Amino acid sequence: MKQQFKYCMQYGELYHRNFYKEVMEKNRVHYEYYNLGMTKDVSKDYTEISFVCLREDGCLELPAIVETACQTAARKVPELENFHFHTLRHTYITNLLSNEAQPTDVQELLRHKHDQCLCTCYKRG
Repeated sequence: MKQQFKYCMQYGELYHRNFYKEVMEKNRVHYEYYNLGMTKDVSKDYTEISFVCLREDGCLELPAIVETACQTAARKVPELENFHFHTLRHTYITNLLSNEAQPTDVQELLRHKHDQCLCTCYKRG
């Protein structure tokens, strides 16, 4: 987070902020993602969102790019033989729970509807 703040100061008005907009279409809700430079006007129906994987300019680093980096690391470093993108999710959630985050908050972050998965997958001692 500190590093991203440093980049924000470095890039100034060229730094991007990330937003989503909820869209109802054919009785279904979906979300559109936008990134806007610091000088752009933000529509009232946009909600700012924070992402974990950002480029230096503040834009979202797409999951496919992170997955490629994980695959490359797994190929080049023997100790990371079974490492994949989803491992990052497990590490993040384990760290949250280890630092006494509320399970209901973690469940919401995971977008799990039932807490059984949270207990089964992440509370393994």
